Amino acid sequence: MTDLVLSIVRCLDAAVPATRRVTGGKPSIGRGEDNDWVLVDPNRHLSKRHCTIAFRSGRWIVTDLSTNGTFLDRAREPIGRGASAPLRDGSRLTLGEYEIEVRLEEREASAPGLGAANPFDDDPFALPKPAPAPFENDPFGRDPFADEPLARPVATDPFAGLGGGPAPAAPVIPADFDPLSDIERGDRLSDRS
Repeated sequence: MTDLVLSIVRCLDAAVPATRRVTGGKPSIGRGEDNDWVLVDPNRHLSKRHCTIAFRSGRWIVTDLSTNGTFLDRAREPIGRGASAPLRDGSRLTLGEYEIEVRLEEREASAPGLGAANPFDDDPFALPKPAPAPFENDPFGRDPFADEPLARPVATDPFAGLGGGPAPAAPVIPADFDPLSDIERGDRLSDRS
C-alpha cells in the first residue's frame, strides 16, 4: 500500500508547519476541533470540516467539503463541494491560507493481524510511546543473565556478624554522667600568673 505524507509548506504566522502521515482510514482536515488534523484559522477561511482524504480503488483521493473551496495544484477553480479528485506525488492542496504538499511513499506489506493504523501516526497530541529502559546497554549495569539475589531478612544489628563478642551488659558511660558538672561546682583552672 502507498502511504500519503502531507506537509504544510505555507501557513499563517500563528500556525506551526507540520507533517502528517496517512496510512489508512478517511481522515478529515479543517478548523473544527472534531477533525483528524485541526488547522488554526482565526480568519475563518477554512470550513469546520474542509476536506477528507481516502484511499479508494488503489489511489488516494481528496473530497472537497468546504464553502470556500479546496484547490488542487494551484488551479483557479476549486475541486467543488462534494466532488473528489485524485492525488499524485508532488500535488499541492490549497486550503484557505494553507498550502499542503502531497508525497506518496510505498510501504512494505505489514504483518497480518495488526489491524488498522492511526491515519495520523505522528500526532503531537497522541499519548507518548513508552520510553526505552534507561541505560539499556549500560556495561556497568546489572547482568541481565545473572540469578536474582535471594531475599534475606534484614538483621536488626548490621554489625552483629563482625565479631567482637557479646554486647556489654552495662553502658560504658554511667547514666548520671554530666560532662559539665565540673563547671557547676566552680572547679576552674587556676591562673598561674
